Amino acid sequence: MDLWCAGAPDPINLAGSAFEQVTFGHVGGRPTAPDSTMAIAAIRLARKLVADELSPALHDISDGGLAVAVSELAIASGVGVTLEYADWRHLFSEDPHRFLFAVAPDSRDAVEAAAEAAGIPVTRLGTFGGDEIVFHRGGTKAVVDLATATETFRTAIPRRLA
Repeated sequence: MDLWCAGAPDPINLAGSAFEQVTFGHVGGRPTAPDSTMAIAAIRLARKLVADELSPALHDISDGGLAVAVSELAIASGVGVTLEYADWRHLFSEDPHRFLFAVAPDSRDAVEAAAEAAGIPVTRLGTFGGDEIVFHRGGTKAVVDLATATETFRTAIPRRLA
């Protein structure tokens, strides 16, 4: 399976993001404004991908950004993923009207046609497979063992409540 993203390619706006709050201790600036046309296009494409059985998994990016969404997809499916990205800020931008989805490689033409008909850009970002979550940029890789990520994710809230 391939990993795709629907919506604005490569956003870099961290304003108002969870990353900005955790890393810099404040939330400031202006997040990207919602766009009703793009919202409708994203919903139209998501419905088409599911109705035509092109994608078994979709995940919103606007809460936590690309890194969180990719990790949650891998954890939920029990399948590793390799993500290619160009700028570290792409991992944490929470711009609206974007979602990830999984698609079989031989469905590329159908996905691109559906995206064009819906009026939303799509970009292939990586592949599913293996037992690691890999963030790959140029010659640099950050690798997280999927079993460790899954255990950390599933025990995070109980640990905080203890």
